[in-house]
Amino acid sequence: MDTELKIQEQALNLMDQTSRKGPENAQRLTEFLHDLTNIINRYNQESHSNTPDYLLADYLIECLLNFEKIVNKRDIWWSHFPE
Repeated sequence: MDTELKIQEQALNLMDQTSRKGPENAQRLTEFLHDLTNIINRYNQESHSNTPDYLLADYLIECLLNFEKIVNKRDIWWSHFPE
């Protein structure tokens, strides 16, 4: 499978994990995944782990999405306490 196709498929899968829905966000996430993949490749960062660059980019984006979820949960938790 072509890397571009893999990136588009990964972006669609990532969209399912985020609260940011809609075609404009899908496009932005696809572009971000593509750019991040290119940066990883440009600096040869995939060679250290022998992992394809697009998989490393996917992993990093998932880290960001997980952090977003935790921040949202933290905000909900803190909202239960009066100031």
